[in-house]
Amino acid sequence: MRKKRWLYPRDESHCRLSFLQRLDIMIDVAQALEYLHHDYSLPIVHRDLKPSNILLNEDRIPHVGDFGLARLIGEDHFASQMSTLGTFGYIAPVTKQTAINKIMPSRTNN
Repeated sequence: MRKKRWLYPRDESHCRLSFLQRLDIMIDVAQALEYLHHDYSLPIVHRDLKPSNILLNEDRIPHVGDFGLARLIGEDHFASQMSTLGTFGYIAPVTKQTAINKIMPSRTNN
């Protein structure tokens, strides 16, 4: 089911999510990420979380999708692969700054 229908209904005949329903969805997504990071047998970092990767079922239960950029935590080469991946508008600000610093290193005055 498309989230847009619930988030941005065109008219009153469509369902609209209340603030509490939206908050429940956010909490469920946060709990899913916590599970992936800490409780799953092979901890995973998603690396591309954005609204279009959150799928809602008929009961409005969210499911995290699109693990194409995901990495296992603890992979030997994980740190070296931490290049800037993900959708630019949704990656963490520190990740953006790291990418910018790699492209344009700061100049020092000699």
